Amino acid sequence: PPDQSPPVRAPLPAGTYVVVTAHNPMGTRAADPRLNEAAARALAASVRDMRPSPSAVLPTLSVDPVGGFDAWNEPGVAVRLPETDETAEKVKTATIRLARRHGQAAVYELTCGSDGRMRIGVTPVFPGLEGLACGGVTARVDSRTGWPASMPRSPP
Repeated sequence: PPDQSPPVRAPLPAGTYVVVTAHNPMGTRAADPRLNEAAARALAASVRDMRPSPSAVLPTLSVDPVGGFDAWNEPGVAVRLPETDETAEKVKTATIRLARRHGQAAVYELTCGSDGRMRIGVTPVFPGLEGLACGGVTARVDSRTGWPASMPRSPP
């Protein structure tokens, strides 16, 4: 029988978000967690000072899609892009520059529709990492929670 559960409210307001973190520069595991915590605080301060300002800034927690939270997790921020194209592009560029400054290989771009559907993209922030790029990948959404059920698989 068809799913009779009530529709799930979208977990995020419609819009585009750029997710950036500061832990583990270029995928290395920092020996001292205090280094990661300091980098995360510096990133948060930089986002607060960003001009033009994002529409919103939300905390994030990235988790290993295979091994789960205990295998790897990393806090960050989701910067909601303003609705005007010109300002959105400026905020996205500033966020990518912050990712580069914090040694991150890429940022995630999450586009949320008002219907709860989500698309995920990956934007590399350094030359030579173009193989990481993907865009507009439809996220499988868990009908119970409204959150993505999994991340897109890495390219072969």
